[in-house]
Amino acid sequence: MSHGIPHAGSDATWTNGTSVSVSDSTAGVSLQVNRNYIKNLARTGVFGKKWTSSIDYSLTFEFQDVGCWARLDSLTTCNNGGKPLTAIYAYNPSGYPLSFTDTDGNGIWTSDHGDTLTLAANTWTLAHGSGAKTTFDTNGRPLTIKDERAIGLTYAYSPSDTARVS
Repeated sequence: MSHGIPHAGSDATWTNGTSVSVSDSTAGVSLQVNRNYIKNLARTGVFGKKWTSSIDYSLTFEFQDVGCWARLDSLTTCNNGGKPLTAIYAYNPSGYPLSFTDTDGNGIWTSDHGDTLTLAANTWTLAHGSGAKTTFDTNGRPLTIKDERAIGLTYAYSPSDTARVS
């Protein structure tokens, strides 16, 4: 008996317009993929527009008034028109971003929460105060998501889209 709690293969919809579907975990290392539909979400997740999921991590780069969005399901190109990078947004499964700015011009992007985002060797590293770290490629697609014990997910890509999450 589920007592109203979503379980594998079930769907639930709340009055605020959020829908959740719970999927079975994979064989081997337990990996559970949850997806959420949020009616007022502007971005497109791996399951489509207004969807976010437990594997949806990405960076969005803002060049003044031009936004360049990373997607897990395709490799996107960005024409920033030569404009300077003014903000970076780190999206996580909540569907909402953590905003980063480089106020000192030193290449260390910081959030209001004290998290940092830096670029080295073509890899963006997001370091949380908790010790958790997330790395992204230069397109803003996730490479690794690790907790403070270095346990987490690794993403691998074919030339254009996500090939594996392990």
